[in-house]
Amino acid sequence: MRLAAPIFTCAFLLGTAAACDEEQPPSTAPDSTGGAWTISSGGTASGGDVASVDGSGGMVMAGGPAMDPLDPPLFHCDAVLPAPNPWLEPNTDLSRRAIFKPIGAQCGPGVEVDVWGGYFNEIFVDCRDWPFPWPGAELSTPQRDFAVRSLVLKEPIMPGESMAISTDIVSPTPARVELWGTCAACGSALEYLGAQDIAAVPTGVGICFELNATAPHSHLLLIISDVNAAHGHIRFCAGQTCPSAPTP
Repeated sequence: MRLAAPIFTCAFLLGTAAACDEEQPPSTAPDSTGGAWTISSGGTASGGDVASVDGSGGMVMAGGPAMDPLDPPLFHCDAVLPAPNPWLEPNTDLSRRAIFKPIGAQCGPGVEVDVWGGYFNEIFVDCRDWPFPWPGAELSTPQRDFAVRSLVLKEPIMPGESMAISTDIVSPTPARVELWGTCAACGSALEYLGAQDIAAVPTGVGICFELNATAPHSHLLLIISDVNAAHGHIRFCAGQTCPSAPTP
């Protein structure tokens, strides 16, 4: 299982880099190597083997342990501010309907969110300015232009819970579709949850993912290697698996 962890700087956490330099008391918190470090305005951590970035708004924040850049913590979502869950808004009742059985490659029972209502109510988000590179490593050519869609879950998926996600994909070229767990709308890809390779399907093909997460995720990222690809209605099937392939 591949994991990717984002790095959040003081500028992201506190709004401006200068905020990290103002009125920060010295700290003697131990770092991961057993030493201690101190910090002042734009300072450099010292006393341990791990140093912060020198200059305004250093990477190490006073009052916490120094972090080894070669071994970042996994699933670091502390910088994400909580946001209202659109699933809980009354108007989203019009964008979803109960599904009682699987059909073709689509999972069931579950809840299906239609495309228009999903985007209108921000259950789905088109991440056009997603600032991260393609997270997977299977493609022989690095992807520069690809489609990213963010899906918020009604409740975060927890480790050990089963869930299936299915939809139809329309793509003018052969494409790779990957599903990742994250902790915010259009957040960075934190945990790889599955992938499917599809042929060029201008009329659409059903795909389904079975989620087996090892950490909590409040959102999912649907990433498609063809930037012109699109998806149809999406089914969220809590406690379910994907339908078995039909017998020839």
